[in-house]
Amino acid sequence: MSRWRRPLGRPVLAALLFSVLAVLGAVAVLTSAPRALAPVATAQLVVPTAATTPSVGSGQGPTGLSLGISVTPGVICVTNNIACPGDQRSARVTMSVAAPPTVTITYPAVQVIFLLETTAYDGTYDSQGGVPGREYCADSSLRQPCEESNGVPFFVANAGHIAASIASSNPRSSVTFGLVDFFSTGDAYDKDQSITAEGLESVAYHVDVGTPVPASEFESAVTGTFQANVLDGGWIYPTLNFGNNILHSDSITALYGVLMGQGITWLPNAHHVLVLIGSTAPRDPSYIQNYCVSPSAAWRYACYGAQGPYSSGCEPSYNFGDIASPSCVGWIYSQNGDPNGSIAALSRSAPDCADSLGGKCTIDTISLWTTPTDPLSMGWPGAVDAGPGGQLVVTNVVKVLSAACDLALATGGSWDGPSYFSCAGGAIGDLQFVAHGPDTAPDTANPSLAAAFHGISFGPLQSDVIAVGGNDSMFRFVPFANVRPDPNLQPQTICATPNGPRADCPGPFYQNGSTYESLNWNWSETPAQNVLLGGDTWTASFNVIAVGPPYKSVPVDACTVTLCAAAGGGPVAGMYTSARYLTPSNLDPVVQSFPLALLRIVYGPEASVPSTTTPAAPASFPSPVPPTLPLAPSLPPTPVAPTSIAALSVQALGAGFLGAGFTRVAMKNRPISVGQANVVGRGKRGPPPRPVGRFV
Repeated sequence: MSRWRRPLGRPVLAALLFSVLAVLGAVAVLTSAPRALAPVATAQLVVPTAATTPSVGSGQGPTGLSLGISVTPGVICVTNNIACPGDQRSARVTMSVAAPPTVTITYPAVQVIFLLETTAYDGTYDSQGGVPGREYCADSSLRQPCEESNGVPFFVANAGHIAASIASSNPRSSVTFGLVDFFSTGDAYDKDQSITAEGLESVAYHVDVGTPVPASEFESAVTGTFQANVLDGGWIYPTLNFGNNILHSDSITALYGVLMGQGITWLPNAHHVLVLIGSTAPRDPSYIQNYCVSPSAAWRYACYGAQGPYSSGCEPSYNFGDIASPSCVGWIYSQNGDPNGSIAALSRSAPDCADSLGGKCTIDTISLWTTPTDPLSMGWPGAVDAGPGGQLVVTNVVKVLSAACDLALATGGSWDGPSYFSCAGGAIGDLQFVAHGPDTAPDTANPSLAAAFHGISFGPLQSDVIAVGGNDSMFRFVPFANVRPDPNLQPQTICATPNGPRADCPGPFYQNGSTYESLNWNWSETPAQNVLLGGDTWTASFNVIAVGPPYKSVPVDACTVTLCAAAGGGPVAGMYTSARYLTPSNLDPVVQSFPLALLRIVYGPEASVPSTTTPAAPASFPSPVPPTLPLAPSLPPTPVAPTSIAALSVQALGAGFLGAGFTRVAMKNRPISVGQANVVGRGKRGPPPRPVGRFV
């Protein structure tokens, strides 16, 4: 399925995308039957990763966190050897952590609600209804509409396979599924305008499976409710024909009800996804339909009556029982000045969407290949500027398809539709036409539609929250062998963000276990701020000494990467130098080892002492700190009088002792939040022109 492939971790991206999309000019009209396109390359987000085998001095974790460690000078003497020069008895270790710009999120739980439209062309036409309209094929002896999709019967017959396919393509998420069906509008182009309110409501918003169930239970739930009760146990919607609305539907009412949780059991510990399936336009000013050129039974009224040819651009208020929707809820933009007065806005602000794990609801759309989405279908009756390929017909079709494209783009979802159409945002349709077949024995196979369901998106899977601190320190140094923290530690710590250093960057605190000792750091002094965002870097340096043999090159740090074992290193009492954090999506704990750093220890003086060891390999990402802002204090550290390391307390280390000689630069911290691609800008400028798709 063609997806929106774009980074979603920064709030401004959606606004920028809308601002640069201009309304396309005249739509090229096809002069031959639609044909499948050759594969077209689409942009794909690539998160930088390090080499699979970390080099000496660098390491990368499952979220792309890059770790580095280095030591200088590369040779020191034991402290009790008077033959060694005094300035060669200690070395300085530097540890570094670099966060990538974004990280891929896997939601632990996802709830998917399908919204299944049931207008005549969606595959529920009743050939015995007796109101054929003026549709070329339905008026023939076949009594079946031209290019009637088999979308609805395919969904019913394959509901279990559809759900299982979505679940299998997201193996790390627990996915459950629900269903709502709809179509009726009760307006001038719908014969059901005269029926009672209760009957109208039953088809404008009807919950079939309100409590989402696992894939293994979904098909039986669909056949036991939707097929049994709505389709009377068969495949058609009784009495549904061209007297009903066919170019627009109550999709706004259906989406509003699901977003507001009407009859839906939304769980706050899951991400919420809606999948809209149909072939009509919403009642919104940007997508009104010309019924004069349609096969509707109301075409004479549309062409010559007081109502006029166009469908209403205002969705009427709907009474759900405990709440009523406002009149004229918009599609992408509000029509009444209420910033939350559109489906796109409600996908972010509705309570059940704001409580979703993704902080919003994702809406995927699938536009079925059928007459309302094919300008060359024989179902369009001939008239001035109408008929297959006519200008007014093309305008109708573009509005239907663009509405689905626009909603998916605005909510971070995916779109798929006929292969001859591409959205203004770049998504390209993959669907091929599959004829419905007899209404009592429809064709229930549709490979391209099955692939479209398999490829639906769970929304913005990119976040700039990279690592979350747990109940213990985030960064730990565990020395190896007879390497020890120098009593004259002279620590320096820098917590750098793309906007400058943090003012609450803490120094290390010392822990002395029964079988190991360690230095420990956090990203922030405030637990709630202990979160690494995209582009953050952490650097700490301190002095170490050697207190005994072996007199050779030894690991400075206890570590678990492959090169550690080759150098004779490894953990100490099960502990090692590491970054310890939680992943942002499902809070999986990660303990990531720092790489190997080697230090040569000698008992006596050597002829030549290298100035540095092999430095840490460059991080996988450019430094986020501006060139004018140094990563280290310009003043040299002030030495501290030697003190027994065992006598130091946590309080002393966290206070002035470990901060000697280090001057922090105070700057305002960035807010800690997950970047969203659909945040509306603050400017007073009006909404940009609605993008229009194109035939390809």
